[in-house]
Amino acid sequence: MVNSSHNVLVYVMLFAQLLYAQGDVGNPIVVNSPLLKINYVIDKSGNVPKNVVLWYRHENPKWKIGGVFPTGQPIEFFAKEQGGYEFCLTFDKKTPPVDNVAATYQVLVDFGKPLIQITQVKYANGRIAVRWRAYDENFSDRPIDIYQIFSNGQNKFLGQFANTGIAVIDVSADSDFRLKLIAKDKAGNCSTDVSELIVVKRKITKKVVTTKSAEHKIAPPKDSEANNVVKRPKKPSKDAMEQYELAKRYLNRGQIEFAKSCLLQAIKLAPEFSDAQTDLADILMKQGKYSQAENYFLQAAGIDAHNIRCLEGLAKIKIRQGQYNQARAYLQRILKEDKQNVRVMLKLGDVYWLMGEQTRAAAIWKQAQTIIDKGKIKKFEGAVKSRLELVDSK
Repeated sequence: MVNSSHNVLVYVMLFAQLLYAQGDVGNPIVVNSPLLKINYVIDKSGNVPKNVVLWYRHENPKWKIGGVFPTGQPIEFFAKEQGGYEFCLTFDKKTPPVDNVAATYQVLVDFGKPLIQITQVKYANGRIAVRWRAYDENFSDRPIDIYQIFSNGQNKFLGQFANTGIAVIDVSADSDFRLKLIAKDKAGNCSTDVSELIVVKRKITKKVVTTKSAEHKIAPPKDSEANNVVKRPKKPSKDAMEQYELAKRYLNRGQIEFAKSCLLQAIKLAPEFSDAQTDLADILMKQGKYSQAENYFLQAAGIDAHNIRCLEGLAKIKIRQGQYNQARAYLQRILKEDKQNVRVMLKLGDVYWLMGEQTRAAAIWKQAQTIIDKGKIKKFEGAVKSRLELVDSK
C-alpha cells in the first residue's frame, strides 16, 4: 500500500498460516476465524511516523478506524460479524482513505458451517443416484465431496461435485454401504450427512433406500437423471413467503443489501424455494459476483428444471465469462421448452456470432424476425433489426 513517501506492504496471517491478501475486489481471501493478524512492511527511506492507522469497512461505504498501532508492531483485528471486510493502512487518523487512490485489500470472514441434507438415495446394478439439499453463501464450484463408507470402516472417495442437488455415480460394492456427503465452503467450514444403509447383498437388486429407510422396486437410473428433477419443489412456508415479499419491496426501493438479507432468510426457511434462489442469483450476477450467482442458479435448476429465468441467468454468466459452448447449451435447453422465446433466440444468435459462426447466428436472428412479424412483437423489433444490419454489413 502507498501512503505519502512510505510504501506499506500488507499481509494477513491467520494463526501460523501466512496468506498474501492484496488482490482484486472480486476475489477476496476467505478465512474461517474472526481474528485477523496483519503484518506489514514499511519502506524506511524517509521519516517513519510513530503510528500506523488501520482503516476498515464492512458492508458500508464509510471507512472506520480499526485501531492505531505503534509502527512496526503486528496488528490484530477482531471481526465481530461475518461478511466482507476491506482494509487500508495509512499514517493519518484524521483523513479516511480515498477510493480509487488508496490501495486496499479484501477479506471475507466466514465461520458459519454449510447446510447439507441427503434427501434420497437410489441404488441399482452398480449405479447410485443421490439427491441432496445444500446451502452456503460461499460455496466453490464443486463444494460437495461424496464418499462410499463400508461396514468394515473403509472409505472410498467417489468425487467432487457441483451443488446441483443430484449426482449419478457408478460404484462397485460387494457388501452393504452408506454414502457420506461433505459440504465445504471456501473458508474450509464443513458439514456432513450420512445416508441410511444401502443393501446390496440380496437377490433382488432393484432397491431404493431413502433417508427415511423406505424401499421400493425401481428401474436402474439413467445418466439423463442428472439433468432432471423428479417432482416440482414444495410450496414455500408462509414465513418464507413473507421474507420473499419483503425482499421484493426492498428491491423496488433500491435497497439491495436488505433485499439480499431477506432472500437469504427465505432460502433458510425453505431450502427448495427456487424463486428466492433465482432472485438472489440475479442480484449477485449484477454485482459481478459470478461464482456465487452461479451456485444459486445451479441450486435453483436442481430444484426446478423448468425454471427458465434460472437457465437464462446461467447462460448470461457463461457469456460474460467467455464460455460460449456452455451458454449455448443453456439457451438451447430453454428453446426446447419455449420454442418462440424471441429474447433467448437473440442471445443464442449472439453466442454463435461470438463463436465466429455468423451464418448460424444470422439464421437464428431471421427466425426471430419471422416470429416478431407474425406476432407483431414491437418490443424486440429494434434489437433484431440492428443484428440483421450487422449481418448485412459483413
